Amino acid sequence: MPALPALNQRQRDPDRREGRQCGTCVLCCKLLHVVELDKPPGEWCPWLHKKRTRGCSKYTKRPEACREFACLWLKGFFDYKLDRPDMCGVVWSVNEPPPGKVQMMLAYEIHDGATDRGRGYDVTMSLLRQDVPVMAMWPGRQRLWLPPSMDEDAVGIDLKGTEVKS
Repeated sequence: MPALPALNQRQRDPDRREGRQCGTCVLCCKLLHVVELDKPPGEWCPWLHKKRTRGCSKYTKRPEACREFACLWLKGFFDYKLDRPDMCGVVWSVNEPPPGKVQMMLAYEIHDGATDRGRGYDVTMSLLRQDVPVMAMWPGRQRLWLPPSMDEDAVGIDLKGTEVKS
């Protein structure tokens, strides 16, 4: 798994997707906040096909936020078989940090505590060993995992109401 400098460069390179497609995974349609649709995190998108196996029913008219989002698995990161979001329990992304602060991984959990066990935990621990902080999110709950070498000031965000782990 690459450290963040490699992650940034690889994120800009669409050729590294290795032919990955969302397939039946539609979890970003539930876990992400979509302002344009007034859709809060944790609720299914009203534009999603009813059976939730094919994605957006208005794909060509989907909001800009949806057009721009691609999870890190889709971009070619992590294990092809084990880490697709609907298999590992986590939709992985990265934040845009304030100037002078470190970038962190964003872990949108399919169920509360998905980064506390199983494959989500394994990936989180691997990232921490590489000095990459992880913000795990479930509607109504945030947990920031910090590498031992880092303090809360490094991420440069308001941590009010956030459980901090190290």
